[in-house]
Amino acid sequence: MRLKVNPQWHVIAILAAVVVVGFRAGTILSHSAWSSGKETTQGKIEDIQESRRIRVIRYSYRVNGAPFSGEETDRKRFLVGLPATVTYAKGDPSVSTLSPEHIEGRYQTSLLIAGLGILPVIVLWCVELAAILRRRQ
Repeated sequence: MRLKVNPQWHVIAILAAVVVVGFRAGTILSHSAWSSGKETTQGKIEDIQESRRIRVIRYSYRVNGAPFSGEETDRKRFLVGLPATVTYAKGDPSVSTLSPEHIEGRYQTSLLIAGLGILPVIVLWCVELAAILRRRQ
């Protein structure tokens, strides 16, 4: 069986992988900050934008007098202007969340999605490599 893959499929697969990994890179890269430990502080819900499917919650907090802000999507019922408990990474206070119980799950999900995003590129390269090896025989 001979498989021939047109070059445009390589470009499409690479662009798709870049987009998928790009959307998940922040979660994957910030995960290492959590290894230095977690702290909590009181923050304030600044803004909530919601649609039928998603709620984007923007919040602010202070660590040692320095202001920080964060944003996350969640289905919990936060109200604008009310205090909220913010969990932040001890080593990098700019890495924070309102849902500390989801840190590991988000990281694992991001790794899985990034891996699945790269998979088509790897498959296409393997098909091309097999075709090159067959031509040399």
